Amino acid sequence: MKKLFFKILLFGILISGIVLLYILNITDIVTRIMGISTEQQIAQSFTNATKLKYDLLILGSSKFYRGVNPENIKAISSFNFSHDNDAFNQMYYKLKYLKEHNALKCKYAIVGVSYLQFSFLTDSRNYAFNKFFDKEYQKDFEIKKDSLPWYSFKPTENKLSEYVTLNITNTFPYFILGIKSLIIKTPDSEKSYLKENGQYIVKPITKASPNDKKSYDSNILPVQMKYFENILSFAKENKIKLILVNMPMRDLEINSFNDSTVRYFDNLFKSKADNKSVFYVNFGKYTKFTLDDYVDYTHFNPKGADKFSLMLNDSLKKIVEL
Repeated sequence: MKKLFFKILLFGILISGIVLLYILNITDIVTRIMGISTEQQIAQSFTNATKLKYDLLILGSSKFYRGVNPENIKAISSFNFSHDNDAFNQMYYKLKYLKEHNALKCKYAIVGVSYLQFSFLTDSRNYAFNKFFDKEYQKDFEIKKDSLPWYSFKPTENKLSEYVTLNITNTFPYFILGIKSLIIKTPDSEKSYLKENGQYIVKPITKASPNDKKSYDSNILPVQMKYFENILSFAKENKIKLILVNMPMRDLEINSFNDSTVRYFDNLFKSKADNKSVFYVNFGKYTKFTLDDYVDYTHFNPKGADKFSLMLNDSLKKIVEL
């Protein structure tokens, strides 16, 4: 019996050692294999947003983060401060962060809008965002203790769950991709990177398929409507001209929304635009993009991003010249 106990103990120590080694080195592994981790992307983005000079700030989700190249926006100097899964709450707190750090220098701001932009509230990157946002940001993620005692979004509770989620659950997909990259020895030219202007280049570049599928949710979360209104108020108070931009959509994406949904959101965004301090630029049904411009069901590849950014530049030129 003692021999079995010591075998189990030894096995437990071995597993614990492997897990500890994994946790201590995962960031370096991700960086070396894939180019740049999510935490590094966010930190670098905040640093550049604070130190660089620009007149236009671009806020949006992954479609903007990957799909807008400030180099092709000649009408006005710009910086892409978007990130994957950013919703209106993250956009608002980014603006607030810049103001609190005396770095709110833009005269214009693009806010990415879509027919699903109100429908999600994600905490998957809060381990990085919490280093930049104040405590008010976390309050939207709180849940009642008696409804789900084991897990809470609050950073001060259930430290074990938070630690496992942050250091193992969230990093394991990168580990699997990393093993694949080690086997095929991915060269630096095939690793993802973040440009100084804020555009994220994802490598390797995949090809979109006509059979791509994705379900879309057009529900409106009250918390996101609140932050949408907060952004409008913030822009007005700080004399920033706001440009609401709906990016181009593939047929499969636009057709996933019924006509009444499309009309509702278009009317909502139009109702906020006075064409003096708030503008609505809708590329949603623009049809001059092909599968060759996309990497998947919704995201542009670098070529598509350059193509769209030139279109966006033309629209911005008209607004800036007003």
